[in-house]
Amino acid sequence: MGRKKTTTPSGKPLNDAVYCNILNCSNNSLTSIDPRTGKIVRFHSWPHPDKVGETLKDAAVKKAEKFELCRKWIVNSRRADLNVNNVKNKQACSIHFEKAAYNNPNDIHTSRLLPKAVPTLVECPNPPKLLTPGRPPPKLRLALSQPKKRLE
Repeated sequence: MGRKKTTTPSGKPLNDAVYCNILNCSNNSLTSIDPRTGKIVRFHSWPHPDKVGETLKDAAVKKAEKFELCRKWIVNSRRADLNVNNVKNKQACSIHFEKAAYNNPNDIHTSRLLPKAVPTLVECPNPPKLLTPGRPPPKLRLALSQPKKRLE
């Protein structure tokens, strides 16, 4: 018996599709429709620290910013198997981004993501905590009573 080939309604093989790398998302670039636009979902490459421009000016700062942005994408994707070193060719679909994350929120199908955009629309049962600042909040202090005066 021959193996059944999985194809789209237009006849394209599904193995040519790009798939979303967010937890519990099975969207692909050939058949998945974005309900907000009624068109095929778009895919966005993960930010990677090595994809910084070629200019040496502020390269270290840009690399640090890209690293932090990549870390936020990894945490929000809810995937424990991802790290900064293995996201170079990963994609996230447009369904996981709010409209405000695009240059033109009224036309998200053709508009680009803002440079600091992070996928925030992720459905996950029992989600882990999102990134919080590394510094703990200040401790509550008891109000001190009036200092005692010395008797001379």
